[in-house]
Amino acid sequence: MEKFNLRLVNCLVSTGVLFAGNSFAQSDFLLEEVVVTAQKREQSAQDVGIAVTAFDGNALAQLGVNEPIDIAQHTPNLNVKNVLNKSAPIFTIRGIGNAAFTSNSVAPVGVYVDEIFLPTNSMMSFAVFDMDRVEVLKGPQGTLFGRNTTAGAVSFVTKRPSREGGDNYVRLGLGNYSSFDTEFGHDFVLSEALAARISGKWSAQGEGTFTNRIDGRSEDVGTVNTWALRAGFLFEFDSGDAYLNLHGGKDRSENEPWVGIGRSALDNPTGPAPELPGIGGLQYRNSCLSRNDNGINAFINNPNCVNRVGYYDPYTDPRVGEFSVTPRIESDALGAILNVNVDLGGDILFTSITALETLDKTTEEDFDGSPYRIGDTSYKNDIEVFSQELRLSSGDPLWGSVDWIAGVMYYQDEQQVQDLYGYTDRVNHDVLVEFVQDTVSYAGYLHTETTLSERLKLIAGLRVTRDEIAFDGGTRVVNLDSDFTGDVTFFDVANTLVTNDEVTTTEATYKVGLDYAFGEDMLLYGNYSRGYKAGVWNGFWTYVEGDHNSTSPEFIDAYEVGFKSTLVEGRLRLNAAMYYYDYTDMQLFADFPDGSFRVINAGTADVKGAEVEIN
Repeated sequence: MEKFNLRLVNCLVSTGVLFAGNSFAQSDFLLEEVVVTAQKREQSAQDVGIAVTAFDGNALAQLGVNEPIDIAQHTPNLNVKNVLNKSAPIFTIRGIGNAAFTSNSVAPVGVYVDEIFLPTNSMMSFAVFDMDRVEVLKGPQGTLFGRNTTAGAVSFVTKRPSREGGDNYVRLGLGNYSSFDTEFGHDFVLSEALAARISGKWSAQGEGTFTNRIDGRSEDVGTVNTWALRAGFLFEFDSGDAYLNLHGGKDRSENEPWVGIGRSALDNPTGPAPELPGIGGLQYRNSCLSRNDNGINAFINNPNCVNRVGYYDPYTDPRVGEFSVTPRIESDALGAILNVNVDLGGDILFTSITALETLDKTTEEDFDGSPYRIGDTSYKNDIEVFSQELRLSSGDPLWGSVDWIAGVMYYQDEQQVQDLYGYTDRVNHDVLVEFVQDTVSYAGYLHTETTLSERLKLIAGLRVTRDEIAFDGGTRVVNLDSDFTGDVTFFDVANTLVTNDEVTTTEATYKVGLDYAFGEDMLLYGNYSRGYKAGVWNGFWTYVEGDHNSTSPEFIDAYEVGFKSTLVEGRLRLNAAMYYYDYTDMQLFADFPDGSFRVINAGTADVKGAEVEIN
């Protein structure tokens, strides 16, 4: 059941003839240069000794990138997992990632919007619209971007106002399942020094792509209703500029349900499920998936395949089922960013970035995909983020062969989490995980680029970070039935299992590398960098005192060599890289035989790989 869209691009803005006959200018075939800020200053992506895949705003529109997960299919070695279907994507770069779906989970890929760090997966489903560019930086980025970038960073940069005006557009899209979306952006010149830009996006889908047949009904599940707005104000003065970005969004969609596959009994793997009250003491371990002719896992409609209470899904269509709830997504986001740049003279630039972000979000799911309340889960996370960065950057005229950037960073977030696991038909009660997690982080950094010769450049940087992460709360049983018959050892029903503790770590991340330029068309580079990811508190339910604990930090020592080239007179771009990671104290989100999940330190790993990108 594919969704097809008819899209009208830039309507009501301009008309014109694209080309006539065989008359083409030579420039029509040249690749456009993409300017990035991977090293906190504007540079061509081809001049940066980092494996970076970048898209400008036009490319994002042409590729149909509507949300962060869409960039993965166009980026080598970037994968995205939707662990809660539409609501909490997790980025993985070069195999470094995790699958933690708890509300306080943090992936080892840092995601930034206008240089502001987004701390949890629940903040990663924002609308992508009116963008200047997106940069995917591969490998540890701890020097300039900081903690929680052991795998890399994904940086979204929104479009700023223009005093020239005219960068205006409207896009409309229509599709099946009663889908509709619209996007717009418009510049306003308010005075000689002040410009504004208003942009927004609304996406709606009136019919869901799933069907709920519970109690003989036939109801659609999976409708969409999201919108986002952004207002930017750019004030230019003699020695610099100030940019204020106000933004917000709302989501009132339905989450997509899971498919009930089940397990088959070890002693009766192909026949009908045994006639027993519930599943008794039988072991249901055989998989109800098989490999089809294409080598892909396929669902077998087998009456022996049942869930924990003996339910058998009678529908062969994976988009049809009997679901106990229509899972919803309710999200309200607001934020403000103030970016000030001042020329202090002597070609030294002072930058201040102040940001406040808030998100109130509830995501529901029918984890068991059945009419029973076995895994009907609700994840609620109220987040407040504040950050302040101050930095100085130098230029060539004063400092000769050395360019440098030095800065300090203060970061704080508070998460109020209420995750309810609906297990009434599983263990006769529900489980509530309720806690407050506070994070305070301080950092200071220095990044240098030293020109050793006309072609050779030395890159070196150091960052020191102090993280204080406090956890207050835990697990308790709710909705306990009076005829409780579940395994009482699984949950201490008399006492709430809580933790009130704080973990503090101070770590250094650093980088050293060499860039060698063969003229303007080829760059060779090699570097070593160390990445650090702070410890993660276990935000999943537990029935053992002390299991709401924190992992130790994880580290990556990364070695990388690569080249970047622009060939065929600007028509071909060929980039490649090879890398080796020494991964220690790896944080792993694992499931355990008792049905619980935890984040643990799993030891060490070696990661080796290569990638080639051709445009």
